Amino acid sequence: MVVSVTRKISFSTRGFTKTLPYAIVVLLLLSQFITILVLRSENASLKRENSQLSLNLTMLSARERSLSDLVNDLLEANKKLSEENTVLRSKLDELLSIDPYMEIARLNASLSDLRFKYDILYESYLEVLWANRNLSRVIEDFTGKVILPSNLTLVDLGTLYRLLKFNYSEEMREYVYRITEGWNGSEEDFTVDLYKIAVTWRRDFKYDDNCRPCIDLLIVNPALESSRTPRGDRYTRSAYFELKNSTFCGAIAEVIFKYKCGICYHFSLVLLSLYYAYFDIAGRYLPSALLVISIGETRSLHTAVIVKLTSDLVAIIDWEPVTSTNGRVVFLPVREAKRAHEYYWKISVEYILATWRSRGEPHITRYFQSDEDFYNWVISEFN
Repeated sequence: MVVSVTRKISFSTRGFTKTLPYAIVVLLLLSQFITILVLRSENASLKRENSQLSLNLTMLSARERSLSDLVNDLLEANKKLSEENTVLRSKLDELLSIDPYMEIARLNASLSDLRFKYDILYESYLEVLWANRNLSRVIEDFTGKVILPSNLTLVDLGTLYRLLKFNYSEEMREYVYRITEGWNGSEEDFTVDLYKIAVTWRRDFKYDDNCRPCIDLLIVNPALESSRTPRGDRYTRSAYFELKNSTFCGAIAEVIFKYKCGICYHFSLVLLSLYYAYFDIAGRYLPSALLVISIGETRSLHTAVIVKLTSDLVAIIDWEPVTSTNGRVVFLPVREAKRAHEYYWKISVEYILATWRSRGEPHITRYFQSDEDFYNWVISEFN
């Protein structure tokens, strides 16, 4: 509803009446100006609000995209969970369909089978471990062993010495045969041959304190690399062998024979081996040994060879045949033979030990406590 009020204004002066239209114009212009200023202010405020709204819109759009991605991820995860749920439901249905008693019986059977297999495997493990340790001990026993030249057998130096000490070579056998031309079967020829072997070897042998007959050998030195099983048991993981060249200067008959020099021990040792060769050629075995003797009050050590015929009949060969006559060796009763030996040296002698080989042993040693002990050995033991 519009109410119209009309007022009448009257002025008493004419001049003011004339100026009134101008005042109204000014007021109108001023009102428009103020309106413009208000509108500009409101416009600026609206622009600011519009910018803020645009920024908010941009942020909302970004959040919308992020929420969209999150929704997609959730949908994908939900799909996977749904698939897994389907699989689990299937397995659950499968488990629910199994008879628990039958399953327990099946598991017990499987467990028994596994225990049986475990017992077999553990027993096999122990056997292999035991065999490995035995093999390791065998390999360790090779340490310091030497290779035997004749048959490439591995032996220690002590065994090597015992095995080879009295051995004669083919060259020594031929040497004996050239000297004797074999045995014709007579007792005289036998004693003559023993004499000829002794004097020929004395002629070919040179006494030399500085002569050291030696032999080149290969010494084996194994090395083991150990480790442990998952159970903690030690075992040999690998092994290798190192061969070293070495020189052995122990008295060995065939080595001394090649050098043909040395001291009394070397001479007697080779002579004894030459006699062993002759006995094998003749097919007749006589007990024979290397004697270590003590001479006089100075107790100087020396060696000789003793050969036994029967009972207490023996022959003694020193640097020359002690019991001999007319170019042949003579066998005398053992006490008489000892007196002949003392007569040879023109001084008392004492027999300390004997070393020899028998048909069953490659090396035997016997010490004597007295002359009576020596006599008893010759008569009772020396066979």
